[in-house]
Amino acid sequence: MLRLRSTSLLDTHAIAAAVAGLVRAGDVVVLAGEMGAGKTAFAQGFGAALGVTDHITSPTYNLVHSHPAGKLTFHHADLYRLSTQHEVADLALGELAEADGVVLVEWG
Repeated sequence: MLRLRSTSLLDTHAIAAAVAGLVRAGDVVVLAGEMGAGKTAFAQGFGAALGVTDHITSPTYNLVHSHPAGKLTFHHADLYRLSTQHEVADLALGELAEADGVVLVEWG
């Protein structure tokens, strides 16, 4: 587990970009933190570093947003509203990652 602390949006985006530079197809990145900790801000910096040009928002109600990112697809999941492991399993996040992309999970 890697624990990082940021004091600004720019720092959060810079950390996210550094992590994005290390990921490969099939990877799953899990974010945890209190409400307002910057998970979505991290996802925005992460996606931008991967080459996503879409506006990245939290997929709280859709659960997963997928964004083309060059050779990869950036799958951004938000598990806040899910309450059981079965609900999480139904999303098949591992399969999304294996198919063509990287998965970043908020509220992992």
